[in-house]
Amino acid sequence: MQNIALSSVVAIQNPSRRDFDHWFKDGNDAAHLTSELFPGYNVALGLPIVSSLTVSAEDAIKAQEARRDWLFDFVKKSQISVKVDKGTVNILLAEVEKAWDLTYRENTKKRGRVIIVPNYEQVLGLRRLACMVFVNAIHVHRGEDPILELPMEVQELDASNRIMANLTENLKKVAGAKGLSQEDEVYGARQLYFLGGKEGDFQRAGFSRFKAQKMFALFTIDKRFPDEGFADQVITGKLNWSAIDKDTILALRDEGPIEAVAACLKATHKVNKDPIMTKVKIAALEDQNPVHLVKITCQSILKNNAGLLSRYTSKAKEINLAEQAILDSDPIMMKALADITETRKQVSEIKSA
Repeated sequence: MQNIALSSVVAIQNPSRRDFDHWFKDGNDAAHLTSELFPGYNVALGLPIVSSLTVSAEDAIKAQEARRDWLFDFVKKSQISVKVDKGTVNILLAEVEKAWDLTYRENTKKRGRVIIVPNYEQVLGLRRLACMVFVNAIHVHRGEDPILELPMEVQELDASNRIMANLTENLKKVAGAKGLSQEDEVYGARQLYFLGGKEGDFQRAGFSRFKAQKMFALFTIDKRFPDEGFADQVITGKLNWSAIDKDTILALRDEGPIEAVAACLKATHKVNKDPIMTKVKIAALEDQNPVHLVKITCQSILKNNAGLLSRYTSKAKEINLAEQAILDSDPIMMKALADITETRKQVSEIKSA
């Protein structure tokens, strides 16, 4: 058994879903899965799998907060009516907020009530673990204690195997699963490709040979023409993936002009690229811009010498804070600058006397 709060979620851990908005089809989808889990956790849906953190504890907490914010927003926009014990419970935001607090926070002497620092990242069962907040909201509604521990499987997996496991479950699993859109399938396969995945890996994950070949061709073409963003256009739905002919894209995978590729994908070839500032313009900017940091940056580029910026980089935090305060016309900062200016003026007058 593992404490629910000890597992977090980071973006790479759910390659099958482009973002939180793709976790649930709608409120009915979330309600159905919650009903299948209630009153505790239904092991027939498969055990969640977690693995050691690959990010800092701070980033894991931020990920936990991001999912919390999304979950609350989802409840605000959705009607989640869960059928339990021959009745129906309408999930309310206040009950979800309390359930999340009871599940993911703890009391401390010095800092009060804080988010529990996760020890693991979730690999499988992300939708189920998200719905456990709804399960606990029902327990809150009934005045019952929340479920804080679940049976989980701890596995030490590298990034490639985490993605492989996640894809395999989402492509082959039925119980408790939400089918993947074709855009999410391409998105998931690309995460595997980024880590060296080949056609055979796509097939082992659960894709058909037809899809594996077509996807690998797309990613190879995308690598050949990185500025075109072909894969991104498929993932965002700008290009119709199902309408792209497999045999044609395979023929163009390793060779063929950009025009032929664009025609195959029915994409618009980007002809007009954003121009890069020339050395002449950078030199003019250095000469004309009154901001010292802009001048130094221009000199660094013109002289190909990043060392000119090192003294500023070492004070990046202080400079960024001061910059924002100045741009916001912060009264404390403006007074401090006025005092510094006056002091320097007086010192200069003394030295010249």
